[in-house]
Amino acid sequence: MLANAWGDSIFPPNQLTDFYERLTGPKRPELRPGDHATAEATGLAGLPNDVWTDTRAWLDHHLKGVDHGIDRLPPVRIGPQLQDGYEDYPDWRSVTGSTLTLSLGARDRLATGPLSTGAARTGWTTPISTAPTPARTAA
Repeated sequence: MLANAWGDSIFPPNQLTDFYERLTGPKRPELRPGDHATAEATGLAGLPNDVWTDTRAWLDHHLKGVDHGIDRLPPVRIGPQLQDGYEDYPDWRSVTGSTLTLSLGARDRLATGPLSTGAARTGWTTPISTAPTPARTAA
């Protein structure tokens, strides 16, 4: 089991997911919002924490043989930002297997504009700040 913050500035998740893809046998990545160790912090203080709960369940099953179902859950778990709950996937390819192209709409008075899946209506661009990603702006 690999737990990490998908915004981790010390161990970026792209390194973790590359390693995960090469693993054989039982494996489970869990990515949550935050930066390095922020998702685990409350567990270190002894408070309820999903990272620690899932880690204990994983170790109980794979080291002690406890049958509580963690091995039957979808193996890839992603925690979306600013949302409760998780998104579960059958494999990493299902998380990253598609792309969506969004075009900039007309520039508004805030120097931004709406995004749409249709063709771009203007020739302006705007920068965005992200972690390493194939996202880019285009005219």
